[in-house]
Amino acid sequence: MAGRRNCARATGRQSGCYPTAALLALLPLASIGAPRQIVVDAKSGITGAGRTPQAGSLFAEVSGEIRAYGLSGHRHQPEMERYLRAGGIGAGVTFTPHVVPISRGMLADAYAVFDEPVDGGAVEAASRMPMRTARSFRVLTGARAPSVAAVVEPTTRRFASTVAGPVVRVICAIDNLARVLPDRPCRTSTSCWDFPKRAD
Repeated sequence: MAGRRNCARATGRQSGCYPTAALLALLPLASIGAPRQIVVDAKSGITGAGRTPQAGSLFAEVSGEIRAYGLSGHRHQPEMERYLRAGGIGAGVTFTPHVVPISRGMLADAYAVFDEPVDGGAVEAASRMPMRTARSFRVLTGARAPSVAAVVEPTTRRFASTVAGPVVRVICAIDNLARVLPDRPCRTSTSCWDFPKRAD
């Protein structure tokens, strides 16, 4: 619990959408053990590329393809790693962001690699932790997978997890333009995992 309290204190205001999706997917896994490696493969609509106009983020340039970017070090990766460490997950992170030809929304495939096989029931229980206090969270089961289109109206966050031996995959879909949580990682963490709220 001390590590989770530190996570709440460490998070900053107006944090990025990529860390938000990754944290929502990965932080609950701290309750089942310490992964040795984290891989985050995330796709964002063009609105996730930032507000500064650039030729590469124009819809006409992106339409018809999917491209990876920020491979030499995305600006949100240190933020993501800092929050994970504060939440009790100190594993190294391999992060690959992609821009896709949609106007809004984000889909993150997060993989946590443990040293030993992981119990699927424990992962499902951990994934359902946010649902205890936040009605906007939906955990999908069976063959269903999160969809970006499904999280826009009304605004929800959708998750699905699978386990293959020591590898846990959590897929998270969020609406990156939703402003219901202005300080997204901090507010989401405090409301869903009982982290103390920041006073400032």
